[in-house]
Amino acid sequence: MLAAVCALALAGLTPGAARAQQANVRAQLTARGLPAELVGQVAAVAADAAAHGLPTATLADKALEGWAKKVPAPRIVSVLVQFAARMGEARDAVRAAGVPNPPGEVVSAAAEAMGRGMTPVQVGDVARAGSGGEAMGVAPSLRVASALSAQGMAMGQAVLVVTR
Repeated sequence: MLAAVCALALAGLTPGAARAQQANVRAQLTARGLPAELVGQVAAVAADAAAHGLPTATLADKALEGWAKKVPAPRIVSVLVQFAARMGEARDAVRAAGVPNPPGEVVSAAAEAMGRGMTPVQVGDVARAGSGGEAMGVAPSLRVASALSAQGMAMGQAVLVVTR
């Protein structure tokens, strides 16, 4: 128990804040009609993410998107676990680029970009170029590079375009 409290404190969350995030995820998913078992599984992934200082809103959004697309529940949970792990890597890449406390929006955008093939080094390049002294400038830069890549541009070229 003490280790969990210490981990939450290091992540900037009190145990109450983590529970509040988990309750919010549960309420949002329940209100949208997801089955109780899936809600519980998603809430567990979100609680683990919150305990590691990661944003949870994107996880809830991804669960809702998967459910709307009729993706089987086990696949939704698997994708969320993978995305949460990627958010941890993405946060570390943004921190290494000089953004010590990246907002959840930046972490989520970096994780999405990495899911499209951006490397942690490239995330760092975009973060350094896109921050302009403010962490929130990073998320749009990451999204633009991802969009360019999705349109067929090589990720390296997309990063170069955005960083210039």
